Amino acid sequence: MKRKKLIWHLYPSYLFIILLSLSMVTGYALSAFKHSFLRSTSGSLKDKAILLKQIIQPFLESPVRMDEIDALCKQTGKNISTRITVILPDGMVAGDSEKNPKEMENHLDRPEIRESLQKGTGQSIRFSNTLKKNMMYVAWMAKTDSKIMGFIRMSLPLTELDEVYTRIMFRILLTGFLISLCAGGISFLISRKISQSLERLKEGAERFASGDLHQKIQLSDSIEMSKVAEAMNQMALELEAKIRTIRLQQNELDAIFFSMTESVLALDNEEKVLNLNQTASKLFHIPLDSARGRPVHEIIRNADMERFIKKAFAGTDPVETEIVFREGEECSLQARSSLLKNADGINIGILIVMNDITRLKKLETIRQDFVANVSHELRTPVTSIKGFIETLKNGAMDDAKERDRFLDIIMKQTDRLNAIIEDLLSLSRIEQESQKGAIILEQGDLNKVLDAAIRNCEKKAEDKNIRIIQNEKKGIVLKMNPSLLEQAFTNLIDNAVKYSDPGKEIQIQAVPEEKEVRISVRDWGCGISREHLSRIFERFYRVDKARSRKMGGTGLGLSITKHIVQAHGGGITVESTEGKGSTFTVRLPLKKN
Repeated sequence: MKRKKLIWHLYPSYLFIILLSLSMVTGYALSAFKHSFLRSTSGSLKDKAILLKQIIQPFLESPVRMDEIDALCKQTGKNISTRITVILPDGMVAGDSEKNPKEMENHLDRPEIRESLQKGTGQSIRFSNTLKKNMMYVAWMAKTDSKIMGFIRMSLPLTELDEVYTRIMFRILLTGFLISLCAGGISFLISRKISQSLERLKEGAERFASGDLHQKIQLSDSIEMSKVAEAMNQMALELEAKIRTIRLQQNELDAIFFSMTESVLALDNEEKVLNLNQTASKLFHIPLDSARGRPVHEIIRNADMERFIKKAFAGTDPVETEIVFREGEECSLQARSSLLKNADGINIGILIVMNDITRLKKLETIRQDFVANVSHELRTPVTSIKGFIETLKNGAMDDAKERDRFLDIIMKQTDRLNAIIEDLLSLSRIEQESQKGAIILEQGDLNKVLDAAIRNCEKKAEDKNIRIIQNEKKGIVLKMNPSLLEQAFTNLIDNAVKYSDPGKEIQIQAVPEEKEVRISVRDWGCGISREHLSRIFERFYRVDKARSRKMGGTGLGLSITKHIVQAHGGGITVESTEGKGSTFTVRLPLKKN
């Protein structure tokens, strides 16, 4: 259905009512005028007929004097400007003011004559065949007590009536037309005013719907429209207050929701994403906006996750499980689900909260490896010492040569145990002092520390015919603990010497940058395979355990080095290719001026 503006509903209705009313009034007025004019004319003719009856009636007595009657009709009709016709009881015309009676037809069948026979008087309006005009006829029956003597008929042409009626009708129609124009214009203005008031209400409602609640609706002149506008303005104020409250609550919820370190995922009953927080977005590498409304299996492709979601939807109790994602870096999640209900308590989906336990799993693995490694590292010398002591007790004490050899081995294993314990104590002390800020840092020359570390390793390097090459960068001053930093670089250079083949060289380079100094220790030894690089700085972690123990290492040197560098506010990284050597890079912050 085609819709129109309100003004085109109101205005045509008003105009129709106005035109209908004017038409009815005009029609009634014209009809009333016509009937009034006809009654007035008819009354006048009757009065004349009554007067004429007194004059003509003597001429109708026997014998009838027709010539005198005709002469009287013509004379009187001329004086009163009215056609007079006298008709005998048998219908013959005795006299007529305008025509020769002898030439006229029998008039007994005329309507006004027939009516006068019944009522005494008769009246009709009809076309006169004699005069060729529309005429009004009024007939009066003349009689004695028991005898009809004849009929006196008076008539007037209606031409004058038609002319007057036409003039009056024209004036009424013209007046009605002017009234229609004025009334139509006024009704149009009223309709437009009502329409404009409603249009303002509509525009105000549209502004409110679009969120603009500040601009109020202008009040109208009418009480009803003003009350509607006031109600809508009050509604806008209440909406604004409620929206402000909802936004505040929403912002608080969003702040809590998006600041959570846990990944939160809300799904509807069709397994489509209702919402997710920033942590979940980063975890699954999906934009927030594009994820909402999509099926969860399209954005998270993991068989364990799908089984967990199916199980969560199948029951009413919370479901908890561990899920592992192996796309890219392996990620372990502790997932827990609960039913998601609306304000009416109706279940609308599930809420999944996931904790990233990857670091905890790695720490647990490191702890387990540490326990296993330290147990193994300690068990080996302890077992060796115990075995040789039992051998000595079982008779080897009597053999001086064997006794001395066994005692040397026991001494060597004891030294190894002591070295492990000393490194563990040193590592623990560095960690505790670093956490407490008890490590004293002072301004010092980096090159002096590197020179001292190189001197500590020169003997081993000379024994393997390995050259240690150092670039000369003077004036590198930074805050440090010289003894600890010397220990760190000694460990790096010592490892480079251990794992380099004879005749190779080791490069030590210190490069100052804008905010830090980069110190690299590079060797061309056996190198480290890629899978070991991420764990090389863990306690007791060994790439080649048998070779490391054979070379006398405790497995704690790189871990101690890492903690010393971190205590100085720096960091350490390694780049290595198996069979092509390794480069350990230490970054330390420079002195601030």
